[in-house]
Amino acid sequence: MFRSIYVVKIEGKDIRRFIQKLYRCNIYFEDIDIYDRVAYVKLTSENYKKLLDVKTIYEIKLIRLKGFAKFVDIIKRNRVFFVGLVISYIYLLLLSNIIFSVDVIHSKAYIRELLYSELKSHGISKYNIVKSYKTKEKIEKEILSNNKDKLEWIEIERSGVKYIIKVEERIIKSPKEEEAPRDIVAKKDGIIMRLNAFHGEIRKKINDYVKKGEVIISGAITKNDEVKNKITADGFVYAEVWYKTDVNMPYYYREEKLTGKSKTRLKFQFFNKKICILCFNKYKTYKESETLLFNNKLLPIKLYISKDSETILNEHLYSPEDAVGAAIEASNKKLGKTLKKDEKILSSKVINTREYENYINVEIFYKVYENITDYSEIIEKSTDESGEWFSFPLKKIYFMI
Repeated sequence: MFRSIYVVKIEGKDIRRFIQKLYRCNIYFEDIDIYDRVAYVKLTSENYKKLLDVKTIYEIKLIRLKGFAKFVDIIKRNRVFFVGLVISYIYLLLLSNIIFSVDVIHSKAYIRELLYSELKSHGISKYNIVKSYKTKEKIEKEILSNNKDKLEWIEIERSGVKYIIKVEERIIKSPKEEEAPRDIVAKKDGIIMRLNAFHGEIRKKINDYVKKGEVIISGAITKNDEVKNKITADGFVYAEVWYKTDVNMPYYYREEKLTGKSKTRLKFQFFNKKICILCFNKYKTYKESETLLFNNKLLPIKLYISKDSETILNEHLYSPEDAVGAAIEASNKKLGKTLKKDEKILSSKVINTREYENYINVEIFYKVYENITDYSEIIEKSTDESGEWFSFPLKKIYFMI
């Protein structure tokens, strides 16, 4: 990009002899196309200067610039804009040590009002000079010390010409809320695979089948079948649970591919608004990627190189076997997104397929390792011992691809 290339048109009789003369003058070309009376040549800036010094009757005309020379030419033709840009940069640099905005991030109005008042008393408000890192730390500690019963923590973060204040309210739980007796129960039907009890009496064990709502760790501590104490049960339970998904996979699908063609442009960002400096017509379909060239945390200015890579959409036709495979892959991905970090799919099995004119329907059975921990306040109730041991409903999920 930063190499200058000059595209020149040379016109006259016996053009090949003149080209040979230029070679003897140590003028070399990056590329050359010779026709009857015309030659189009590409030169570096050094060889272009040599060419201009050659005395000749041939017509020499610059028709295009590439690389850095084009960038310089754009600056010359838009000098008013770029001069204004430089002046703005200097102006903003001078103002970069002044705060123009203070934002407190919290949902409750009284917390925001409290923080604005505290910050103002410590010299953090609009149009004041920015504080050093050590001063900010000192202010954070003082505000927390003054509001121990209301604030858990506070962070004063500088972003350009504004301060962003992040704060967490202190929630003091009542003794009644903290000591409420409870059981740990099953959130879903499943077979227990992992069980950890920190407080409470274990009522189930590994490999036991449990129904939704069934007590696994009880907060009712018993001795000789008599409840002696009620506590807050604590722990977690993981189980094998079951799902059945229903996926409709079309036979026709589109695939986006890169053509290899791309265009590069320069973008200037002022605050949140981006301005294109080197612009061109966009491709019909393309993928855009940006590379940050310049960024100053003290100023709301950024400079990017944006690359648009042309793409084409190809249509393909699945065979029934490939469509089933694509349905399984899509189903795994969608089900996986619903699982938490420590949960996973244990196994999957296609249990039914139905072929239609434009798509295939695939039913898939899943075994999933999932956290089924749930809580239930302890209440007096009778226990029904007559329940059937193994009658689990499957959760059915419909996916339309």
